[in-house]
Amino acid sequence: MKVRKTLPGFSLLEIAIVLCIIGIVGGFGLPALTNMLKQQKINRTEQHLTQISQALAGYVLSHKHLPCAAVPGASGELAGASEDNRVIGLVPYRTLGLPESVAKDGHHHWVTYAVVPELTGTKHLMMPQTDDSPERVFCEISSPIAEIQVHNQQGESVLSADIRGDFIACVLISHGPKGEGSFTDAGSRRPTLSHDKAVNAADDLVFIDRLPSADPENFFDDTVRWITRNNLMAIYGQKPCQKRDDSNHPLD
Repeated sequence: MKVRKTLPGFSLLEIAIVLCIIGIVGGFGLPALTNMLKQQKINRTEQHLTQISQALAGYVLSHKHLPCAAVPGASGELAGASEDNRVIGLVPYRTLGLPESVAKDGHHHWVTYAVVPELTGTKHLMMPQTDDSPERVFCEISSPIAEIQVHNQQGESVLSADIRGDFIACVLISHGPKGEGSFTDAGSRRPTLSHDKAVNAADDLVFIDRLPSADPENFFDDTVRWITRNNLMAIYGQKPCQKRDDSNHPLD
């Protein structure tokens, strides 16, 4: 006669208790995980903006001017390459020698690139034609006619009025987690109902840089990096602008 052996197991009550504990732990851990993933995307965006800024400064040191923007929606050889006279578009990652992934933010949306026309060296602009060092040529370009304007929430310029001889050279914009206002792969802009985000998605040289806001009437989650001509060279190019009189003092 065979004797049946009973195997130890869990009762339904024990299983319910375990599932309840897992649910409680998950309830506490999920927000932390969500915040961690969100912060990783923010950090990746900042890293990409820094890489782009450094590449722009390196391009100046090789060519004496900044590249124009790339054409949104372009394909083939034109994808990621700068186009003459284009001052707002995609980061010209091919021209800068960057991978396509760096031209996008941590949310995988295209970064918008805007540049002062006078700094691009296109034929019809006033780029000095001298044999001086690249940084000297770039640093001696006079104040641009078509200036980039970046305003804060109060509508004031973010560039202090007491900074002489300097101006905003270029702007890089990450348009937030949903990419509202960013360029699509087809070349159009993603729609947005936010006024300030719409300003950053317009085809002019006026932008807004302010603190994030969840206000449903005018929310804002753009990351805006504006770089002055002197800071581009001093911070990212490690070649500070110098006065023409060879005094070796940075511009005031």
